[in-house]
Amino acid sequence: MPEELVIFSCSVGKKIVSICASDTLGPASGTAQYRFGALGKIELKIPTQPQHPTMFSRLGVMRGPAWADTHIRVANGEFAYTVYEGEGKGWQRSGVLVTKKDQALANLSCVSPRQGLFSEIVYSDSKAFANETEDQMEAWLDTVIAAQKTAENANQKTQAGKASSPGKLRPGKGKNFVLEDFNPGIILPAAAANGCEVDSPARFSLQTEIGTVHVDEYQFPYGCFGTTKTDALFGVGFVVPQSGTPPLGFRYREGGRRELLEFLKGQ
Repeated sequence: MPEELVIFSCSVGKKIVSICASDTLGPASGTAQYRFGALGKIELKIPTQPQHPTMFSRLGVMRGPAWADTHIRVANGEFAYTVYEGEGKGWQRSGVLVTKKDQALANLSCVSPRQGLFSEIVYSDSKAFANETEDQMEAWLDTVIAAQKTAENANQKTQAGKASSPGKLRPGKGKNFVLEDFNPGIILPAAAANGCEVDSPARFSLQTEIGTVHVDEYQFPYGCFGTTKTDALFGVGFVVPQSGTPPLGFRYREGGRRELLEFLKGQ
């Protein structure tokens, strides 16, 4: 809904994970809800009907001399869905960790992670979220670090069996498109909240000099969120190299899609 506040939101591939709240959220007022799914097709809502966040979630905020970690744990029976963001010297992580009885089932990382995914309301004095205990926060760190190490080890084994990548995806700019290090997934929940009908074509792949790249794309029709009267079509999305190098985000207006694809083919 247009009156909602976005507490957290990021794209994990072609799906979006978010926590949204009513604009009346406070210590004893307002509601919130965890959501996961594609644009226009929410696959999971916790709770089914929005409730005050103290009824189904807990907030953890930890800081050290050179690092910080913020997470919101959403409970659903034996399962927990924890959205998180952390950063320190030489590392950064953000995403959603799915656990069952504290055992990790899936760790979905945000595409093009960056700091600032949580809105300022989680750090304010509103007390809208119940806080985790120190023991719970320490257990959380142990769980997410272990999940990341498992994923990193699996990726290293996969990469060891492949030829080294000939290069990295490079940013670029054309007359009607921009490809750079940004996360267009941040605007998608806002677009949906404004009643925008968004088309999400199936992922397609291109062969380039740096290897295979996957294109995840979202298109907004004329007059929709993010467009002007001079645009007949506005698109955003991600280019994800199969080589494992960092993805880039893109945006284009009418005519820019073909320019973008030609640029990618020449990588």
